[in-house]
Amino acid sequence: MFIFDNKTNILINSQELTFKSEYVCDFSRYFQNREFLNLDALQLSGDYFEGYLSRIITNEVMLELAQRNCLTNVAGVIHSQMWVFAIPVQVNSVFFQNLYSLENNYVGIIPPKSEISVFQHPFSNRFHLYVHDNYLQQLCQTLELPEAKKFLNSSASSIVICPSEKIRHLQQSCHQLYQMLFNLDRQQISGQRKALRLNFVKQKLKEEIVKDFLLTLPAFLTKKENGVSESPTQYRFEPDFSPAPPTTVCCENLTRHRHQLDLRKKELICVKFTQIN
Repeated sequence: MFIFDNKTNILINSQELTFKSEYVCDFSRYFQNREFLNLDALQLSGDYFEGYLSRIITNEVMLELAQRNCLTNVAGVIHSQMWVFAIPVQVNSVFFQNLYSLENNYVGIIPPKSEISVFQHPFSNRFHLYVHDNYLQQLCQTLELPEAKKFLNSSASSIVICPSEKIRHLQQSCHQLYQMLFNLDRQQISGQRKALRLNFVKQKLKEEIVKDFLLTLPAFLTKKENGVSESPTQYRFEPDFSPAPPTTVCCENLTRHRHQLDLRKKELICVKFTQIN
């Protein structure tokens, strides 16, 4: 089901941030509107499409709540300067890289210029955190973490399995910001109070949520043996979700995924043509 299901568009512009929530009934437009992503998508279920794209936008960080009502196959490439972190909004499975089924205990990590392919079940809604590469590097220095490309596996998209309480904390933090902004759109308050709330949302997004994402990950991305940290790329994602150190899944070739999408589109067109005749 959708959360914040109001069937309307909202736009709040200020010096602090921009909040934009769009209700979309056109599948193609829904994916054309995705900033920082170059995507091919195929709708695999349902005749009537509904979706929401709700974004909290600042200069270096954007939080996106993506919701849609159909089974979808998506393949694409990420912007050259953006990291993307994804967590589920609620329990619902997703088929990552067309290989592994996941529920709700994961963080997806998509580095700049990397490829992604995923089957998304209806209402497998997610929060997407977009962070500019320069800002991410600054935060890593501030938090005394290694360079992002070293501990986040910058060579490919990956999945990190985290304890459920960590995921719930991130979900609640993201949900709280959206709750505040949707409520703010309905309230009649002074410009000064509105500016204070928007500034609070901006600070919480940039200084708390982004840091929470980063600080959730390092402990699960490395394992020490004899004092030596091993690269997370040495671990493989196990489909049985055994409690081994969290693992990463390397991205497959995007060309093959797009070829599969083209074949599937042709199959659907043939089926519809046969039904008409």
